[in-house]
Amino acid sequence: MAQAVNSALVALYWQVGTRIRTDVLHNRRAGYGEKILPTLSAKLVPEYGQGFSERNLARMVRFVECLLPAPRPSPCFHDDPHEP
Repeated sequence: MAQAVNSALVALYWQVGTRIRTDVLHNRRAGYGEKILPTLSAKLVPEYGQGFSERNLARMVRFVECLLPAPRPSPCFHDDPHEP
C-alpha cells in the first residue's frame, strides 16, 4: 500500500511540476519579484488543499528540474586537441 501511495505522489509531483515548468514558466526560472507560484497556489489551495501551497509547488518544480537529464553537448562542438 505504501509503495502505491509513494508512486502516486511521485507521479503527481512530476505531472504538476512539469506542467508549471513548461506551461507557466515556459522552461525558465521565475525572476526575482515574480509572483507566479504564490498566485497559482492561491488558486489551487482553496479547491485542492494545502498540498498545493507555494512551498510545495516550488518543490514540485525543483523535483522536475533535478530529474531532467543534463543537456548533451552538440557533436559539432568538442574540445579535441588533435583536430583542427
